[in-house]
Amino acid sequence: MVELKGPRAERFIEKPGTDYAIVLLHGSDEGLVRERATQLVRNTAGSLDDPFSVTRIEDATLAADPGRLADEALAMSLMGSRRVVWVRSAGAATAKAVAGFLPHTQGDTLVVIEAGNLKKSDKLRQTVEQAPNAVAIACYADSDADLHAMVETALRREGIAISEEALDLFTSLLGGDRLLSRTEIEKLCLYGKGRSRIEVEDIALIAGDASALAVDDLLDAAFGGDVIATDQQLARLQDSGVHAATLVISAANHLGLLRRLRAQMRSAGQAAAVVAAARPPIFFKRQSALARQLTLWPMEALLTAGKTIAEYELRTRQMAPLDHALVGRLFLTLSRAAQSRRAA
Repeated sequence: MVELKGPRAERFIEKPGTDYAIVLLHGSDEGLVRERATQLVRNTAGSLDDPFSVTRIEDATLAADPGRLADEALAMSLMGSRRVVWVRSAGAATAKAVAGFLPHTQGDTLVVIEAGNLKKSDKLRQTVEQAPNAVAIACYADSDADLHAMVETALRREGIAISEEALDLFTSLLGGDRLLSRTEIEKLCLYGKGRSRIEVEDIALIAGDASALAVDDLLDAAFGGDVIATDQQLARLQDSGVHAATLVISAANHLGLLRRLRAQMRSAGQAAAVVAAARPPIFFKRQSALARQLTLWPMEALLTAGKTIAEYELRTRQMAPLDHALVGRLFLTLSRAAQSRRAA
Protein backbone atom coordinates (compact mmCIF):
# COMPACT_ATOMS: atom_id res chain seq x y z
CA MET A 1 0.00 0.00 0.00
CA VAL A 2 1.44 3.37 -1.06
CA GLU A 3 0.15 6.22 1.09
CA LEU A 4 2.19 9.28 1.94
CA LYS A 5 1.67 11.21 5.17
CA GLY A 6 3.11 14.22 7.00
CA PRO A 7 6.56 15.42 5.93
CA ARG A 8 6.88 12.68 3.27
CA ALA A 9 3.74 13.96 1.58
CA GLU A 10 4.95 17.57 1.71
CA ARG A 11 8.35 16.62 0.23
CA PHE A 12 6.69 14.66 -2.56
CA ILE A 13 4.36 17.54 -3.47
CA GLU A 14 7.33 19.90 -3.56
CA LYS A 15 9.36 17.53 -5.79
CA PRO A 16 7.00 14.98 -7.38
CA GLY A 17 9.61 12.96 -9.28
CA THR A 18 8.57 10.30 -11.81
CA ASP A 19 7.99 7.25 -9.58
CA TYR A 20 4.20 7.46 -9.77
CA ALA A 21 1.77 7.85 -12.66
CA ILE A 22 -1.24 8.73 -10.49
CA VAL A 23 -1.61 10.78 -7.30
CA LEU A 24 -4.91 10.66 -5.40
CA LEU A 25 -5.59 13.53 -2.99
CA HIS A 26 -8.57 12.87 -0.73
CA GLY A 27 -9.94 13.79 2.69
CA SER A 28 -12.38 15.88 4.69
CA ASP A 29 -10.48 19.16 4.19
CA GLU A 30 -11.47 20.14 0.65
CA GLY A 31 -9.39 23.28 0.91
CA LEU A 32 -6.23 21.28 1.65
CA VAL A 33 -7.06 18.85 -1.17
CA ARG A 34 -7.30 21.76 -3.61
CA GLU A 35 -4.18 23.50 -2.26
CA ARG A 36 -2.04 20.36 -2.55
CA ALA A 37 -3.41 19.52 -5.98
CA THR A 38 -2.63 23.04 -7.19
CA GLN A 39 0.91 22.85 -5.82
CA LEU A 40 1.44 19.42 -7.36
CA VAL A 41 0.23 20.50 -10.79
CA ARG A 42 2.34 23.67 -10.74
CA ASN A 43 5.46 21.86 -9.50
CA THR A 44 5.07 19.19 -12.19
CA ALA A 45 3.97 21.13 -15.27
CA GLY A 46 5.31 24.55 -14.33
CA SER A 47 1.88 26.10 -14.89
CA LEU A 48 -1.77 25.71 -13.95
CA ASP A 49 -3.42 26.87 -17.16
CA ASP A 50 -1.09 26.01 -20.05
CA PRO A 51 -3.35 23.95 -22.37
CA PHE A 52 -0.33 22.10 -23.76
CA SER A 53 0.84 20.98 -20.30
CA VAL A 54 -2.32 20.72 -18.21
CA THR A 55 -5.58 19.00 -19.12
CA ARG A 56 -8.55 19.28 -16.73
CA ILE A 57 -11.22 16.58 -16.59
CA GLU A 58 -14.35 16.23 -14.43
CA ASP A 59 -15.83 12.97 -13.19
CA ALA A 60 -18.91 13.59 -15.36
CA THR A 61 -16.69 13.64 -18.46
CA LEU A 62 -15.26 10.22 -17.58
CA ALA A 63 -18.77 8.88 -16.98
CA ALA A 64 -19.60 9.66 -20.61
CA ASP A 65 -16.18 8.64 -21.96
CA PRO A 66 -14.16 6.31 -19.62
CA GLY A 67 -11.31 6.08 -22.13
CA ARG A 68 -10.69 9.83 -22.02
CA LEU A 69 -8.33 9.45 -19.04
CA ALA A 70 -6.03 7.04 -20.87
CA ASP A 71 -6.19 9.08 -24.08
CA GLU A 72 -5.10 12.26 -22.30
CA ALA A 73 -2.50 10.57 -20.10
CA LEU A 74 -0.84 8.80 -23.02
CA ALA A 75 -0.73 11.87 -25.25
CA MET A 76 2.72 13.17 -26.09
CA SER A 77 3.92 16.49 -24.71
CA LEU A 78 4.17 19.12 -27.45
CA MET A 79 6.28 21.55 -25.43
CA GLY A 80 8.88 19.27 -23.87
CA SER A 81 7.63 19.85 -20.32
CA ARG A 82 5.98 17.13 -18.24
CA ARG A 83 2.21 16.93 -18.79
CA VAL A 84 -0.46 16.72 -16.09
CA VAL A 85 -4.01 15.40 -16.34
CA TRP A 86 -5.96 17.05 -13.51
CA VAL A 87 -9.14 15.18 -12.50
CA ARG A 88 -11.51 17.03 -10.16
CA SER A 89 -14.63 15.96 -8.26
CA ALA A 90 -13.57 12.32 -8.63
CA GLY A 91 -16.22 9.65 -8.11
CA ALA A 92 -17.30 6.25 -9.43
CA ALA A 93 -16.55 7.13 -13.06
CA THR A 94 -12.99 8.13 -12.15
CA ALA A 95 -12.52 4.89 -10.20
CA LYS A 96 -13.54 2.87 -13.26
CA ALA A 97 -11.30 4.89 -15.58
CA VAL A 98 -8.30 4.56 -13.25
CA ALA A 99 -8.76 0.80 -12.90
CA GLY A 100 -8.70 0.46 -16.68
CA PHE A 101 -5.76 2.80 -17.19
CA LEU A 102 -3.30 1.81 -14.43
CA PRO A 103 -2.09 -1.48 -15.94
CA HIS A 104 -1.19 0.29 -19.19
CA THR A 105 0.57 3.43 -17.95
CA GLN A 106 3.62 4.59 -19.89
CA GLY A 107 5.47 7.85 -20.38
CA ASP A 108 5.87 10.48 -17.68
CA THR A 109 2.45 12.17 -17.65
CA LEU A 110 1.19 12.62 -14.08
CA VAL A 111 -2.51 12.14 -13.30
CA VAL A 112 -3.56 14.26 -10.29
CA ILE A 113 -6.96 13.33 -8.82
CA GLU A 114 -8.98 15.39 -6.35
CA ALA A 115 -11.60 13.54 -4.31
CA GLY A 116 -13.64 14.04 -1.17
CA ASN A 117 -13.53 12.04 2.05
CA LEU A 118 -13.05 8.43 0.88
CA LYS A 119 -13.50 5.38 3.11
CA LYS A 120 -10.84 2.66 3.03
CA SER A 121 -13.35 0.48 1.19
CA ASP A 122 -13.87 3.05 -1.59
CA LYS A 123 -13.01 1.56 -4.99
CA LEU A 124 -10.92 4.53 -6.14
CA ARG A 125 -8.87 4.63 -2.96
CA GLN A 126 -8.31 0.86 -2.98
CA THR A 127 -7.24 0.84 -6.62
CA VAL A 128 -4.69 3.60 -6.10
CA GLU A 129 -3.30 2.35 -2.80
CA GLN A 130 -2.80 -1.18 -4.14
CA ALA A 131 -1.01 -0.09 -7.33
CA PRO A 132 2.81 0.14 -7.28
CA ASN A 133 2.79 3.09 -9.68
CA ALA A 134 0.20 5.20 -7.82
CA VAL A 135 0.12 7.01 -4.49
CA ALA A 136 -2.59 8.36 -2.18
CA ILE A 137 -2.30 11.39 0.10
CA ALA A 138 -4.97 11.97 2.77
CA CYS A 139 -5.90 15.58 3.56
CA TYR A 140 -7.51 16.23 6.92
CA ALA A 141 -8.17 19.35 8.99
CA ASP A 142 -5.13 21.18 10.35
CA SER A 143 -4.27 20.75 14.01
CA ASP A 144 -3.53 23.73 16.27
CA ALA A 145 0.18 23.04 15.82
CA ASP A 146 -0.23 23.02 12.02
CA LEU A 147 -2.08 26.35 12.11
CA HIS A 148 0.56 27.92 14.36
CA ALA A 149 3.29 26.78 11.97
CA MET A 150 1.42 28.11 8.92
CA VAL A 151 0.93 31.54 10.47
CA GLU A 152 4.48 31.84 11.80
CA THR A 153 5.99 30.73 8.48
CA ALA A 154 3.92 33.23 6.48
CA LEU A 155 4.71 36.12 8.81
CA ARG A 156 8.40 35.25 8.99
CA ARG A 157 8.55 35.27 5.18
CA GLU A 158 7.21 38.84 5.23
CA GLY A 159 9.48 39.90 8.10
CA ILE A 160 6.52 40.51 10.45
CA ALA A 161 6.62 39.83 14.21
CA ILE A 162 3.62 38.73 16.31
CA SER A 163 3.16 38.31 20.05
CA GLU A 164 2.40 34.84 21.44
CA GLU A 165 -0.97 36.05 22.72
CA ALA A 166 -1.91 37.45 19.32
CA LEU A 167 -0.77 34.27 17.58
CA ASP A 168 -2.87 32.10 19.90
CA LEU A 169 -5.93 34.30 19.41
CA PHE A 170 -5.56 34.42 15.64
CA THR A 171 -5.15 30.64 15.23
CA SER A 172 -8.16 30.06 17.48
CA LEU A 173 -10.28 32.02 14.97
CA LEU A 174 -9.17 29.87 12.03
CA GLY A 175 -11.38 26.98 11.02
CA GLY A 176 -10.66 23.51 9.67
CA ASP A 177 -10.54 24.52 6.01
CA ARG A 178 -7.06 25.10 4.58
CA LEU A 179 -8.14 27.52 1.82
CA LEU A 180 -10.05 29.77 4.19
CA SER A 181 -7.15 29.65 6.66
CA ARG A 182 -4.74 30.70 3.91
CA THR A 183 -7.04 33.58 2.99
CA GLU A 184 -7.10 34.88 6.56
CA ILE A 185 -3.33 34.47 6.91
CA GLU A 186 -2.78 36.48 3.72
CA LYS A 187 -4.97 39.22 5.14
CA LEU A 188 -2.96 39.19 8.37
CA CYS A 189 0.27 39.57 6.37
CA LEU A 190 -1.16 42.50 4.42
CA TYR A 191 -2.28 44.15 7.64
CA GLY A 192 1.09 43.59 9.32
CA LYS A 193 3.27 45.15 6.62
CA GLY A 194 4.98 48.25 7.98
CA ARG A 195 4.14 47.39 11.60
CA SER A 196 6.82 46.50 14.11
CA ARG A 197 4.69 43.83 15.76
CA ILE A 198 1.13 42.46 15.66
CA GLU A 199 -0.67 42.46 19.02
CA VAL A 200 -3.97 41.12 20.35
CA GLU A 201 -5.69 44.44 19.63
CA ASP A 202 -4.77 44.11 15.96
CA ILE A 203 -6.33 40.64 15.73
CA ALA A 204 -9.59 42.00 17.09
CA LEU A 205 -9.64 44.61 14.31
CA ILE A 206 -8.91 42.06 11.61
CA ALA A 207 -11.49 39.57 12.86
CA GLY A 208 -14.25 42.13 12.47
CA ASP A 209 -13.95 41.82 8.68
CA ALA A 210 -13.05 38.13 8.58
CA SER A 211 -15.39 37.10 5.77
CA ALA A 212 -14.54 39.84 3.25
CA LEU A 213 -11.91 37.93 1.27
CA ALA A 214 -14.00 34.74 1.37
CA VAL A 215 -16.92 36.64 -0.21
CA ASP A 216 -14.55 37.91 -2.91
CA ASP A 217 -13.56 34.30 -3.63
CA LEU A 218 -17.23 33.37 -3.99
CA LEU A 219 -17.87 36.25 -6.40
CA ASP A 220 -14.81 35.42 -8.50
CA ALA A 221 -15.83 31.76 -8.69
CA ALA A 222 -19.42 32.56 -9.67
CA PHE A 223 -18.70 35.26 -12.25
CA GLY A 224 -15.74 33.24 -13.51
CA GLY A 225 -17.89 30.20 -14.29
CA ASP A 226 -16.44 27.74 -11.74
CA VAL A 227 -19.65 26.01 -10.63
CA ILE A 228 -18.01 23.59 -8.19
CA ALA A 229 -15.94 26.27 -6.44
CA THR A 230 -19.03 28.50 -6.25
CA ASP A 231 -20.98 25.78 -4.46
CA GLN A 232 -18.11 25.09 -2.07
CA GLN A 233 -17.43 28.74 -1.23
CA LEU A 234 -21.13 29.46 -0.74
CA ALA A 235 -21.53 26.50 1.62
CA ARG A 236 -18.56 27.64 3.71
CA LEU A 237 -19.86 31.20 3.99
CA GLN A 238 -23.38 30.10 4.89
CA ASP A 239 -22.02 27.64 7.46
CA SER A 240 -19.98 30.44 9.02
CA GLY A 241 -23.13 32.54 9.46
CA VAL A 242 -22.84 35.09 6.64
CA HIS A 243 -26.34 36.45 6.04
CA ALA A 244 -28.06 35.77 2.70
CA ALA A 245 -28.82 39.46 2.18
CA THR A 246 -25.10 40.26 2.49
CA LEU A 247 -24.28 37.83 -0.31
CA VAL A 248 -27.00 39.20 -2.61
CA ILE A 249 -25.82 42.77 -2.03
CA SER A 250 -22.21 41.70 -2.63
CA ALA A 251 -23.25 40.13 -5.94
CA ALA A 252 -25.05 43.35 -6.96
CA ASN A 253 -22.01 45.48 -6.04
CA HIS A 254 -19.68 43.17 -7.94
CA LEU A 255 -21.94 43.33 -10.96
CA GLY A 256 -21.85 47.11 -10.77
CA LEU A 257 -18.04 47.00 -10.79
CA LEU A 258 -18.01 44.74 -13.84
CA ARG A 259 -20.42 47.03 -15.68
CA ARG A 260 -18.31 50.08 -14.95
CA LEU A 261 -15.13 48.38 -16.16
CA ARG A 262 -16.82 46.78 -19.18
CA ALA A 263 -18.02 50.20 -20.31
CA GLN A 264 -14.39 51.34 -20.52
CA MET A 265 -13.39 48.48 -22.85
CA ARG A 266 -13.26 48.77 -26.64
CA SER A 267 -12.07 45.19 -27.18
CA ALA A 268 -11.60 41.98 -25.16
CA GLY A 269 -7.85 42.51 -25.25
CA GLN A 270 -8.19 45.61 -23.08
CA ALA A 271 -9.59 43.76 -20.05
CA ALA A 272 -6.33 43.44 -18.12
CA ALA A 273 -5.33 47.06 -18.75
CA VAL A 274 -8.75 48.36 -17.68
CA VAL A 275 -8.63 46.35 -14.44
CA ALA A 276 -5.06 47.47 -13.70
CA ALA A 277 -6.04 51.13 -14.15
CA ALA A 278 -9.23 50.92 -12.06
CA ARG A 279 -9.80 53.50 -9.32
CA PRO A 280 -10.02 52.77 -6.47
CA PRO A 281 -7.31 50.16 -7.15
CA ILE A 282 -8.31 46.49 -7.24
CA PHE A 283 -6.38 44.11 -4.98
CA PHE A 284 -3.59 42.74 -7.20
CA LYS A 285 -4.39 39.08 -6.49
CA ARG A 286 -7.90 39.58 -7.91
CA GLN A 287 -6.93 41.47 -11.04
CA SER A 288 -6.45 38.46 -13.32
CA ALA A 289 -9.75 36.93 -12.16
CA LEU A 290 -11.63 40.16 -12.87
CA ALA A 291 -10.00 40.49 -16.29
CA ARG A 292 -11.20 36.99 -17.18
CA GLN A 293 -14.70 37.85 -15.99
CA LEU A 294 -14.79 40.91 -18.24
CA THR A 295 -14.07 38.70 -21.26
CA LEU A 296 -16.88 36.32 -20.24
CA TRP A 297 -19.57 38.94 -19.58
CA PRO A 298 -20.56 41.30 -22.43
CA MET A 299 -22.59 44.32 -21.36
CA GLU A 300 -25.89 42.78 -22.49
CA ALA A 301 -25.26 39.74 -20.28
CA LEU A 302 -24.38 41.97 -17.32
CA LEU A 303 -27.66 43.84 -17.73
CA THR A 304 -29.57 40.55 -17.77
CA ALA A 305 -27.66 39.39 -14.66
CA GLY A 306 -28.66 42.62 -12.94
CA LYS A 307 -32.33 41.80 -13.46
CA THR A 308 -31.75 38.30 -12.10
CA ILE A 309 -30.04 39.60 -8.95
CA ALA A 310 -32.81 42.15 -8.37
CA GLU A 311 -35.40 39.41 -8.71
CA TYR A 312 -33.68 37.19 -6.15
CA GLU A 313 -33.15 40.11 -3.79
CA LEU A 314 -36.92 40.61 -3.78
CA ARG A 315 -37.56 36.91 -3.28
CA THR A 316 -35.22 36.67 -0.29
CA ARG A 317 -37.15 39.48 1.39
CA GLN A 318 -40.54 37.98 0.56
CA MET A 319 -39.58 34.41 1.51
CA ALA A 320 -37.07 34.91 4.32
CA PRO A 321 -37.21 31.28 5.59
CA LEU A 322 -35.94 30.13 2.19
CA ASP A 323 -33.23 32.78 1.79
CA HIS A 324 -30.29 30.34 1.89
CA ALA A 325 -31.82 28.14 -0.80
CA LEU A 326 -32.69 31.16 -2.93
CA VAL A 327 -29.16 32.56 -2.69
CA GLY A 328 -27.86 29.15 -3.69
CA ARG A 329 -30.01 29.25 -6.83
CA LEU A 330 -28.85 32.77 -7.61
CA PHE A 331 -25.14 31.94 -7.49
CA LEU A 332 -25.69 28.69 -9.38
CA THR A 333 -27.49 30.65 -12.12
CA LEU A 334 -24.66 33.19 -12.33
CA SER A 335 -21.89 30.58 -12.37
CA ARG A 336 -23.62 28.46 -15.02
CA ALA A 337 -24.15 31.51 -17.21
CA ALA A 338 -20.42 32.28 -17.04
CA GLN A 339 -19.51 28.61 -17.50
CA SER A 340 -21.52 28.41 -20.72
CA ARG A 341 -19.59 31.36 -22.16
CA ARG A 342 -16.28 29.94 -21.01
CA ALA A 343 -17.02 26.69 -22.87
CA ALA A 344 -18.18 28.48 -26.04
